[in-house]
Amino acid sequence: MNAERRLLEARALAGLKQYEAAIDLIADDESGQAARLRAEIAWDSGDWKIAGAKAEEVLGDRYNVSGPLLPEERALIMRAAVAYSLGSDEAALDQLRAHYATKMNASPDAKAFTIVSENIDRQGVAFRDLAKQIAQIDSLQAFMADFKKQDAAAKTASN
Repeated sequence: MNAERRLLEARALAGLKQYEAAIDLIADDESGQAARLRAEIAWDSGDWKIAGAKAEEVLGDRYNVSGPLLPEERALIMRAAVAYSLGSDEAALDQLRAHYATKMNASPDAKAFTIVSENIDRQGVAFRDLAKQIAQIDSLQAFMADFKKQDAAAKTASN
């Protein structure tokens, strides 16, 4: 219960643009929800290099696991690509592409991934348009949906 409260409080602090306080509040929380929230906070704060790295952290070694990517995983990969591009981190973008290109090319997001993961010096109007769409995804809405899903799973497990 306390961990859930800290997550909600951290999300509220992030909503107030108190990013450091939000990160400090969940610094010791190693749950998947906290990892996703740290990625969201980095994204919301515009700390692009960290946002990309935190999105990949949530994914773990998913690139080595067989099977298609889930929509949430594809969204994290897209965000990481946009973040690395906005942060001018070509090396991280190259690594992301190396890890996920095969899986993303077999997904409904293949064309979009190709655009957002393109070498930074070749990105143009299509990248900017997609980046805007990805940036407009409501992070609070995604966080709350995930929080509700985790809460329902915990209640089911305790019964």
